[in-house]
Amino acid sequence: MLNVRNSRALVWLCVAVCFLPAVAKANQLSLESNFDSQKPRTNPVVAIVPSPPGWSQFCKRHKNDCDSKSSWSRDVVLTTAARAALLQINLQVNRAIKPLTDKRHWGVKDRWDYPDDGYGDCEDYALEKRRLLIEAGWPREVSSPH
Repeated sequence: MLNVRNSRALVWLCVAVCFLPAVAKANQLSLESNFDSQKPRTNPVVAIVPSPPGWSQFCKRHKNDCDSKSSWSRDVVLTTAARAALLQINLQVNRAIKPLTDKRHWGVKDRWDYPDDGYGDCEDYALEKRRLLIEAGWPREVSSPH
């Protein structure tokens, strides 16, 4: 049984991390200043949205990676060590994957998958970051903001 809401929240978090460098550059902010700020930059999530079709298809292909029974939902405390690990995984994946659209890579408009061949688009970067964070001991699910 999938815990879709929590797994979906983690995927969206990973997708957000994928876009963070572009947003920071556009706003002329450094990645460091985004984490060091005491003031939240976004409003809390207050609605549950349906899973993206790409996530649903990914879960059909990778059932074990979407099965959330294996860990409890919990808060993540962004300690100095946790932050360093997060930044290291982000940098590692960003350097290892070469960008390639799903159309050119898979011949389809949208496909979420692991970039095991070294190529992928934004969701593929996010999925790889998610996989590595889970392997490093981060929770598969994060606590709901409700």
